[in-house]
Amino acid sequence: MIDTYDTVEGAKKAVKLLKEGIKVLGVRIDSGDIPELCREVRKIFDQEGFKHVKILVSGGVDEYDLEERVSEGVPIDAFGVGIKLLTSADAPYLDIAYKLVEYEGKPKLRLVNNFVSGLKTFY
Repeated sequence: MIDTYDTVEGAKKAVKLLKEGIKVLGVRIDSGDIPELCREVRKIFDQEGFKHVKILVSGGVDEYDLEERVSEGVPIDAFGVGIKLLTSADAPYLDIAYKLVEYEGKPKLRLVNNFVSGLKTFY
């Protein structure tokens, strides 16, 4: 996931890793202006010669988002559909992310392995 802090910077870091020989198969974008971010990220990878890197989009995706993004030609290779696939619209759900920073009074460091091999986010 490259949009934890700054999607464009995340894509640039992935390019740096690719140039260092680290295998990157794809990146995930979960929030923000998805169509615009996908276009920008695709441009970054393509300009550097890494057209093989896939873009996966998630984050509250439903069938309407799929249809809209595809019809607009947004450069998305795959969609992650979860909450809206498994939860009925009339059964409310809480769409949050929980990040533990302390457990039993001791600070914790969370390392998240992303689609980008070797790229980790630190909390």
